[in-house]
Amino acid sequence: MVILKSDCTDLGFETVKLFSIIILLNFLFSALVSSQNSVGFRKGVVIDSVVCRSNARQTYALYLPSQYRPDTAWPIIYAFDPVARGALPVQLLVKAAEKYGYIVVGSNNSRNGPFQQQFDAANALSTDTNVRFKIDQKRMYTLGFSGGGRLASTIAVLTSRIAGVIACGASFSYDYFPPLEKNFVYLGLIGTGDMNYTEMHATARKLDRLNYPNKILIFDGGHQWPSEELFMEAVEWLELQAMQRGHKPRDPKWVEDLFTKALTNAKQFEGSEQLFEAYKAYSAILTDFTDLQDLQEVQNKVARLQDSKPVKAALKTEKQLELRELKYLKKFFAAFQALDVEAYTRTGDLEEHAWWEKEVRALNEKSEKAKTTEEKRMLSRIIDWLWRHCAEQSSVFFEENGLVKAKMYIDIWNIVLPDKPYPKYGLARVYALNGNVAKALEALNTAVTLGFDNVPLLETDEYLDSLRQEEAFKKLVAELKK
Repeated sequence: MVILKSDCTDLGFETVKLFSIIILLNFLFSALVSSQNSVGFRKGVVIDSVVCRSNARQTYALYLPSQYRPDTAWPIIYAFDPVARGALPVQLLVKAAEKYGYIVVGSNNSRNGPFQQQFDAANALSTDTNVRFKIDQKRMYTLGFSGGGRLASTIAVLTSRIAGVIACGASFSYDYFPPLEKNFVYLGLIGTGDMNYTEMHATARKLDRLNYPNKILIFDGGHQWPSEELFMEAVEWLELQAMQRGHKPRDPKWVEDLFTKALTNAKQFEGSEQLFEAYKAYSAILTDFTDLQDLQEVQNKVARLQDSKPVKAALKTEKQLELRELKYLKKFFAAFQALDVEAYTRTGDLEEHAWWEKEVRALNEKSEKAKTTEEKRMLSRIIDWLWRHCAEQSSVFFEENGLVKAKMYIDIWNIVLPDKPYPKYGLARVYALNGNVAKALEALNTAVTLGFDNVPLLETDEYLDSLRQEEAFKKLVAELKK
């Protein structure tokens, strides 16, 4: 699997067997609880905050479809955002949930960080929704973005209660890959510029080898939540899988319409000589509609395209770029692992500074000279991985009061993104915590010059408390407010 252990920082926790037992028990027995308490919730609107009855500190955003009735069992999607924005994924799923009749909930507590907090939030959602609503126990799904995607996948692996996962921007935790029993279906959503693009494709290939039902939807974008249109496609795929697995009655007319739509799309690619895209589209149809449609024509198309020179060349190029990307990731991960903390503690200078500058400069130069869009995207993903890794690691060390290590990563962050405001803001945090008011204010002013304008963060950031009474700090905040 391509995923590097360092990438678990965007999961925010190490998965531990003890907590898998807690989640397992909760999802197994939550269905036994009475489910006649949904009176009072508005239907057809997103409710930003529902307080869990068993734990008032846990809340979630909620969407009940307009056709919701308390005496009917409904499929449900549990959504997890990496920074606890529960309403965001719920809002993105509204159209699909309304069309296909899903309850959607999004945790307002789950965020990248200690694993126990994320599992606690997942347990709270499961318990409360099964108390309040009648849930179809064969159609419970998890969804998440980035670290939330890893959480969604981990819950499915550990509980055997989840029918399917929609993972956006990240796949599985490195120490919990699906068991051989095919307990759930898996859909990955990934942007072409996402740092985890290669990881998601490697995951799909491994799932293919295990004969796990899976699919990837790719969009033009970076490490971000996808659009509501893509979520409509994702939910339609879940509906198709539910029919294939006997969890929902088959609807021949609906299946035929979806098949016709997919076939038309593939033929359009073929007609416009986009043969590689046509090959991928036809191949997806073969997988998605097994045992549901006559696929002889599609099989012939896939075989013919697979033997064509353009498709063979595209597959070869795709593989070569993936290997280059993996080589870069391994090299930089090794460089992070080799950082000399003791030397940095003594001198305050990053001994590897020149090496990092040379490597980042080379990446940027290669990106500028890239001959294809695919190569340029690959190099951009490496840059994206570098700065995000620095940002995430520095955040971890801030929480652990490891200021020296935090500053090491912030120094590299500033090398990777020298003209961006947040690396400078990170320096201001370090200096403020060390009591160096002058340097902290200097770094803050540089951040503002580069575009930093997050006043709420400035006013609430505990790492800047040593600056609160400084007139220069007050003036900077007042100017930003204007």
